[in-house]
Amino acid sequence: MAAKPAPKKSMDAPKKQLSLGPAYDKTGWEAVVETFGCGTTVSEDDIKEMVKEAKTPVTLHVYAVGHAKAIQEINYVVENFLNEGGVFHGAIEVYGQEFSFGGCRQNKSGIFACKPKSCPMHTYRESIYLGDCKKTIKEVQSILDSMKPEWMGPTYNLLRKNCCSFSNAFAQKLGVGEIPNWVHHLADVGAALDDDVKAVVHGLHSIEDSVEGVFHHQTVHDPDDPAHPGHPEHPSNK
Repeated sequence: MAAKPAPKKSMDAPKKQLSLGPAYDKTGWEAVVETFGCGTTVSEDDIKEMVKEAKTPVTLHVYAVGHAKAIQEINYVVENFLNEGGVFHGAIEVYGQEFSFGGCRQNKSGIFACKPKSCPMHTYRESIYLGDCKKTIKEVQSILDSMKPEWMGPTYNLLRKNCCSFSNAFAQKLGVGEIPNWVHHLADVGAALDDDVKAVVHGLHSIEDSVEGVFHHQTVHDPDDPAHPGHPEHPSNK
């Protein structure tokens, strides 16, 4: 008799580029299945339709840290042999802008913005739709403003206060629940990394210097506003 497959751990990464967040693991899941009439699974096309129909969709974008092959190989070992989440960069997209957190020596907010899936410091991997927060631009802006004092650049800590910690806190304040455990499992994974690797990963999350494609402001723009990074008339698109 064939052995049953091992149960999926909450820290395991999904095997597709677009999936649903933890809020849909229980009661939300049944609601999605009922709404889309898709049996026991929800396809990526179903999720895209959910995003399209949402008033204010909130999506977590997950990146492999940096662009170096060596860092990617660390994730392969951590995920497949240590059975833990990997070393990731996380960012929250809302109103077509992606917000995350990085470290710096200057006494300023470490929250920064960029185009969704386009953080120049890391390698895009996949997205997780967290839900519809139903908030206005003004409400989202108010949440970001309230977070600035707590998320100052000098307070960045690779294992305890990082980009994934920020994404988790921001998602909860938006009202769409937590991000998946496998994304912000670095505090546990860190024990398996040596000091040299930690130093490299920490450096890759620095926003000390100006990086093309990264905006050191925390303003939520209407998508029709030329100041929105996704607008055709935005300077970055010319």
